[in-house]
Amino acid sequence: MEPSLPITASVPWTIGIFGIALVAFYILLVRVADLDKLGWKKIDYIWLGLTALSLLTASSEVRRLVAGNRITSETIYRDATYERLQYRADFLRGGAVCREFVRSELSPPDFDEVQAQFREVCNYGKMLYASLPPKPPKAPRELKLPLRPRVSDQQLLGFYVTFDSSWNEYIQAEHWLKELMDAAEKTDAEVTFVFFSPILLALALALRITKVTGEIRLERDLTKNLIKTGRQGIKVTEEKLDAPNPRPQADG
Repeated sequence: MEPSLPITASVPWTIGIFGIALVAFYILLVRVADLDKLGWKKIDYIWLGLTALSLLTASSEVRRLVAGNRITSETIYRDATYERLQYRADFLRGGAVCREFVRSELSPPDFDEVQAQFREVCNYGKMLYASLPPKPPKAPRELKLPLRPRVSDQQLLGFYVTFDSSWNEYIQAEHWLKELMDAAEKTDAEVTFVFFSPILLALALALRITKVTGEIRLERDLTKNLIKTGRQGIKVTEEKLDAPNPRPQADG
């Protein structure tokens, strides 16, 4: 089966719809309804409304164009934030965390507890880095991050804060990119308006032309009536002037 396009995608069909609407509106509104001046003014609401509906697709096309042009740059930014996130996860499994302390006379009283926390965070960093795929996932919710161990060491807490900052930056970039991708797509309502906009615009133009035709016809009829009334008034006046004046009767 050969693919077929809708009739609104065909210029001849659109012109044909316009011609049919023009004839139909002329017969219905000019010949049959014979609208008065106020009636033709009300027609403005209809054809302007149809025009406004047909123009809704223009704003959606602008939105899609702008969003489509920004997707590439926002994708690059999203990828950069994800790489930074991977770097922060890799740091948590690196030498700054995965290290063994040497006890000395200057060691704090909680030496063993701090060492245990560093070991826990080291294992957490290894699992965290392994949970991040090489490329950004389609959605952040697909990431299954391991449970973070609770620590009290200020240095480890600082590492957490740094990672969380990169995580929030990546989530925000992902959110912006998703909004742009959604904006670059047509909604179901916009698809419907795109399909019918040529018909709506053809009907609006046909109605507008019919309105002009009707108003011209109405003005012409009014002018004829005024001329006719004026001629009748002149004729009556002339008849009165030509009529003989009755002679006044003499007083007895």
